[in-house]
Amino acid sequence: MGVPFDVAAARASGLLSASSLSAIEVEPTRPGLPPLVGDIGVGQLVRDRLGDEVVDRLVEPLLAGVYAGRADRISLQAALPALAAQLRERRLARHRSARRRRAR
Repeated sequence: MGVPFDVAAARASGLLSASSLSAIEVEPTRPGLPPLVGDIGVGQLVRDRLGDEVVDRLVEPLLAGVYAGRADRISLQAALPALAAQLRERRLARHRSARRRRAR
């Protein structure tokens, strides 16, 4: 959804600052996304991981064209249901694991 994974292509585009390019570059080495409780906006998720500039310059224009809305107001569940389900399942798996540990 507008998030670049090819740092060389992002750099060549000239759309992003060095700090945004750095955030994209280190993203694969960061801890995984936290488990999802409820729903969040796509913009918030990307903003938390990659910063305002990536949302404002890449994600926002794409989602505005596809969903005719603001990235921060577009539901992750509605736009990316598979990712939302994966993050929600991670929360449930942690909950089940904690219950098993307490039961021992």
